[in-house]
Amino acid sequence: MRKIKIDIVADVVCPWCYIGYARLQKAIKHLEEEIDVELYWYPFELNPAIVPGGESLLQYLARQYKTSEQACRELQEHVTKLGYELGIKFDFDDDMSIYNTRKAHQLVQWAMQNHCQQPMIERLFHDYFYHHLPLDNDEVLLNIATDVGLDRVLCEQVIKEPSWSGAVASIERQWLQAGIQVVPAMIINEVHLMSGAQSEGVLIKQLREIASHSNRSRAH
Repeated sequence: MRKIKIDIVADVVCPWCYIGYARLQKAIKHLEEEIDVELYWYPFELNPAIVPGGESLLQYLARQYKTSEQACRELQEHVTKLGYELGIKFDFDDDMSIYNTRKAHQLVQWAMQNHCQQPMIERLFHDYFYHHLPLDNDEVLLNIATDVGLDRVLCEQVIKEPSWSGAVASIERQWLQAGIQVVPAMIINEVHLMSGAQSEGVLIKQLREIASHSNRSRAH
């Protein structure tokens, strides 16, 4: 069984990151008899300047992409259709907000140390896009962390400790300095970069080729 390590740089309020992850999971399932994949998640905040309590998602998107709110609704409809094909039920509406995700990323990094990143990431995606939960709210985050098996008291310390916020900011700077500007970004075996929500077919092809190349390199 060939092994591959994938570092995923993403934000949990990014629908393309959710789609990219779902496609990657399908590709991994397709290759499960050939390749053993280890996933690690790293932070990328779409907008670290969002105020506490969030802001209107439609207004944020319209400002970010310099377009109309109606054009943003049409984009959301397109994303919803793509998600449906993957079993993701995006539930966009005009009242939906986007939130600062720094604290969420702090918990995701803590979850890595506790071998609990996957369930943490999946719950954050699900609870934001399905239930529109405010991911900048301490109680919401602590409830999610507890549900996936993390210690609530320790997680509260992680949320409130400035050094954890600083660690996330430092990791983000490192990825930016490495040239990561589009998410999701998948770095395979610390060498091969795949940017954006690639199709399942492309992922299968690339993972298979990289695994084969890595195997030949070790053989020499």
